[in-house]
Amino acid sequence: MWTTEYIIAQLLGAIAFMFIGITYLIKNRNWILIFSTVGSACFLIHYGFLGAWAGVAVNVVNIIRATILFVDEKRNKSKNVLSLCIILILMLFAGIVSIKNLTGIIAIVAGLIYSYALWQKDIFVYRSLSALVNVLWLIYDCIFLSIIAICFDCFTITLSVVGSIIWLVTKKRAKDPALSTNKEEK
Repeated sequence: MWTTEYIIAQLLGAIAFMFIGITYLIKNRNWILIFSTVGSACFLIHYGFLGAWAGVAVNVVNIIRATILFVDEKRNKSKNVLSLCIILILMLFAGIVSIKNLTGIIAIVAGLIYSYALWQKDIFVYRSLSALVNVLWLIYDCIFLSIIAICFDCFTITLSVVGSIIWLVTKKRAKDPALSTNKEEK
C-alpha cells in the first residue's frame, strides 16, 4: 500500500485540498475559479496514481469547467446557460467513458453538483453545495483508501459549513445594524 505512487498521490492530494479549502473562505469568484483549477490539476494526478479513473475524468472536466466559467466572467457578468449545459454534458461524457463500476457514479454526481455550484455565482449556495459535494468525495475516497483525502474531506466539509455560517452572519449584520459590534452610543 505504501508504494512511491501512493505516497506521491497523498502529497498531491494534500496540495489539492489546500487550494480547494481556500475557495470556501474567499469571496472573489475569479480567485475561487483559479484556486479550484489548481486544486483540480493536483487531484487529476492524485487520482491517476490511485487508479481512480472516474476521479481523473471529473478533474479533467473540472479544469475545462473553470476555464469556461473564467472566460464567461471576463465576457459578461450574466449566467451563461449554454456554458452550464456544455460543462454538464462533458461531465456526463466523462462518466460514461470512465465509470467501470458504481463507485465512479459518486465522482460524477459530485462533479455535476460542484459544476452547478460554481456556475450559479451565489457564494452561499456555492459553499452549501460544496458541503454535499465533499460528503460524496469522502465516500469515494474511502472506497479508494486515499487517507489524506479522507482527512481533508472532513476538513473541507467543516470549512464549507463554517464559510456558509460566516457568510450568513455577515449578511445578517449588514441588514441589521443593531447586530454590529461597532455600536455607537447615543
